[in-house]
Order: sequence, then C-alpha cells, then structure tokens
Amino acid sequence: MILEIRSREDQKIGTYLQKNIPPRQEIDTSWLARYENRSDSIFKYYSIDNEVKFLKQRKEVPTEDKIYYLEENVKRFIGEFVGKVPYTTVPYTINPDGFDYGGMHVMDTYRKAAQLGEDREKAETDGFGRIESEFIKHYKGISPTAVWISPPKIADYGFVFLLTPQGNGNVKEYVLRYEEKRGELIRSKEIASNIDPHTFFDIKSTNEFLHTPTFIYSSSPQDSLQALLKTVGVSQAKINQSLRFEREIDKRLSSWIRAYSTIMINLSETPDNTAAYLDKTQQAKAILLSVYSHAQRIRDEINTHSYGSHDFIQPLPLEYLSRAFAHVQQNSPLVQGGGSCPVVESHNNTFPGDTQQRFLSNMDFFNALYKNTPLETKVTSENEKASSFPCPQCNRPIPSGEGRTSCPHCGLTKQKHAEKTGTTCA
Repeated sequence: MILEIRSREDQKIGTYLQKNIPPRQEIDTSWLARYENRSDSIFKYYSIDNEVKFLKQRKEVPTEDKIYYLEENVKRFIGEFVGKVPYTTVPYTINPDGFDYGGMHVMDTYRKAAQLGEDREKAETDGFGRIESEFIKHYKGISPTAVWISPPKIADYGFVFLLTPQGNGNVKEYVLRYEEKRGELIRSKEIASNIDPHTFFDIKSTNEFLHTPTFIYSSSPQDSLQALLKTVGVSQAKINQSLRFEREIDKRLSSWIRAYSTIMINLSETPDNTAAYLDKTQQAKAILLSVYSHAQRIRDEINTHSYGSHDFIQPLPLEYLSRAFAHVQQNSPLVQGGGSCPVVESHNNTFPGDTQQRFLSNMDFFNALYKNTPLETKVTSENEKASSFPCPQCNRPIPSGEGRTSCPHCGLTKQKHAEKTGTTCA
C-alpha cells in the first residue's frame, strides 16, 4: 500500500514537472563558452555541476524537496549578488523527526559537534534542540517563528538566526549579522530586549543566549524579519528595498525559477557525457542567465522607483525565455565587484588577500553536514573568512568584497600597490 501511494505521488510530481518544462531554446554555444570564461561570469560563483552532483547524491530525497532546495538556492544567489540583501538564508524541511536537509537529520550534526566541542558547542546544541522541539510540537498546526542570538565568537560581530515556517513542511532560516566587540554582550542584550525583554531579562553570558531561543507567533514571517532587521541596525530604506526585491522576484520570476528547477532535475537523471546531458546543461545555464538578468532589471526599477510602469506585473510566461536569452547575449549579466578589478579571482582582486564573494551551494551545505558541521556554523564561518583581509602595507583590516581601491587606514591605493609590485588589474 505504501509503495502504491508513493507511485501515485511520483506520477503526480512527474506530470507536474512535465508541465513546467520550458520550450527548448537555440543557444549560441560559442557565445556561452566565451561568457563562461569571463572572470565576472555568474558561473564563477554559481556552479550548475555542483547542483547536479547534489541531486545525484541525494536521489532518495522527495522530488518536491529537491525543487524547494533548488529554488531557494537560486533566490538566495540573486538576493545576495543582485539585490544585495543584508542577510543570507538556509532552507530546511521539517517532519515528525525534526529538521532535515537533503535527507540528513540536522540535530545529529549538532550532537556530534557537541561531543567534539566545548561548552559553546554544547550550548548551541541545546538551543537548536529547543527550536526543533517547538517546531515538531506544532508540526501539523501553526508553527512559531524562532529567534536565536549567537554573540561574537572569533570576530567583532554576532549573528541572529530567524527560522520561519513556509508551509508544506518547509522552513526558511534568515541569518543576520550585527556589530559587537568580542567579550562584550551590550549589543546582544539590546537586541534581545527589543525582541522579548521578559525572556532575556536575566541572561548574562554567551552560552545563556545560545541556550535560550525565543518564539514569536505571527501571521506574517515577513513582519518578523522586518522588525529584526531594524533591531540589528539595518536602515528602513534598505529593509524596504530588500523586501520589495524579494517580493518582485517571487511575483515575476517564479515560473522561470520553476522551469530551472525542473530542467535541473531532468538533467540529474540524464546519463553523463551524452549529447542530451550537454544540451540540458546549456538550457539550464540559459534559463539561469535569463533569471539573473531580469533580477538586475527588477533591482534597477526598485532603485529608481520605476517598478510597475510596464506589463511585467504577473509571472513571466515560459514562452518569453527565448526572447530573454536573446537579450542576454546582447547584454551579458555580470557580477560587479567594484572598480576596474572585479572581485573574482585572487590575481584580479583589489588587493592581495581580498577574497571573492563566496556563495554556498546545496552541495556545500550537504558536505558541511556530512562533516558534522552545523549549517549555522558553516554560514557564519564563511562570513567571518570573507569579512576582511590585511592591507599589504600597514597590515590593518580592509573590508572584503566591497570593491575598495584604497586602504581606509594608511591610504595605499591599488594603483600604488601595482606600481610597487609590478602587478596590474586585468
């Protein structure tokens, strides 16, 4: 009987996917190859191959969950790289056993990390466990939004995690950063007081914060996100811009993002090194380029307050993809790093040591869990790595990924550094 039900579900999903397959596009493969070789190509950051590898390794994951991971990954990519939203996200699913990612029970990773770690890791495990228990308790009802504060560990900032129910067993976690010196809890306490002064009234240590998540019952997770962004110091203008960007992406590009996830699932089921595999790979890249390009257009509309002035209010139909990709080939979507040196390869960076903006893929998340690294730890550690690099002259920190052309401390410019070392930007 279980097999029969599973078969009916598979048939339903299969029919659904068939309806979302986009019309095949004619692709100039020589143009695509030249574009991919550019240092500012989006494929220097987003790997189609990594996503296919993830899907192939997690064959037992239900198709609807694969779709969720794929689509959230695309939204996170364009949110971070195009919309410049002041947070990153992690997609989870929730079932009666707890939080799941790619078929792995997330709490197992926390427990193993606690066994190998110290008091902080044990506190993190306890805190995440409380969040999981609360979500399991409300699994079939209305789940709360969880807020979890993680004060500074190895850098002068902490993080707030906001876990919001999305319906259909999906949970989206927002990761927000706030400034605070190591060893201090002044800012952490201010944030906690704004969230829930009663719950956090007596907290005096980092581990107590980690032990003590709080829960908000709200009809709109977006309201909770907006309030929390304001609490950690994001300007109202930036909040409005970011939330508007995400709403417009959902409204206008949902059909194209679904077409991308559909073709990626088909690609993962196609034998490697075949003509069909190569063709589907190119089709997937063409769709992603079209999504990225239109996301840039949406961002520019929002920045100039010109949104809603044309007919792109409803989801863009699949039939527009061929036209969109023709436009892409005339106006290549590029990752902007600032200045004349895009922040992509180490030899093209503004200064030596400036790292490229890092994008964590589904495969990165899965590998982290496989190595017993909680995803919250993975996200925050990558943020810490990329936050700054030492100036080659005064050795003081320069913020990474902002396209800076001079050191904010000693004034060394990239041109002066190039003259001294004999290296120049491409």
